[in-house]
Amino acid sequence: MQSDLIIVGAGPAGLMAAEQIARAGVAVHIIDAMPSPGRKFQRAGVGGLNITHAEPAAEFLSRYSPQDQVQRWLDRFDASATRTWVA
Repeated sequence: MQSDLIIVGAGPAGLMAAEQIARAGVAVHIIDAMPSPGRKFQRAGVGGLNITHAEPAAEFLSRYSPQDQVQRWLDRFDASATRTWVA
């Protein structure tokens, strides 16, 4: 038996998670305190939304631990993939 899933937070991470979970066939419900989803996307430029860093990947990775785990994530969904997803 499959259940619905609730995601709290309609920011970038919540929306991305909801998209992947919905693609897997799970009914997703998103709740957020803001009046509309993706509020940071809607206000990009006003608050300085920074979609991705432009620094070299090795420097970016050096600030996270465990680096091998983070590297696996970035191998699957890096800054370029993030920009493509946003577009």
